[in-house]
Amino acid sequence: MTPIHSEKADLSAIRSDLEEIGRAFETEIAVHDLQIRPRAPLIVSKLVHCLYDLIHRWRSRQLPIDVAAVVSNHDDMRSFTQ
Repeated sequence: MTPIHSEKADLSAIRSDLEEIGRAFETEIAVHDLQIRPRAPLIVSKLVHCLYDLIHRWRSRQLPIDVAAVVSNHDDMRSFTQ
């Protein structure tokens, strides 16, 4: 394992070092680049305030994902999401 002296460290080196530490402790360590936003569905119920809150957080960049779809077991908010 090499010490990291640079403020702008290489993510693959950090990932490799942490995976090595994880193996020593028989655990799995995952490192994710926060600059890459994962695609994820919003799964909501019939309660509209939940969807409104998620959309607000997504639009204000507090929810760091790319919304792939909105899934619900009710049609109540279909027009809002289309």
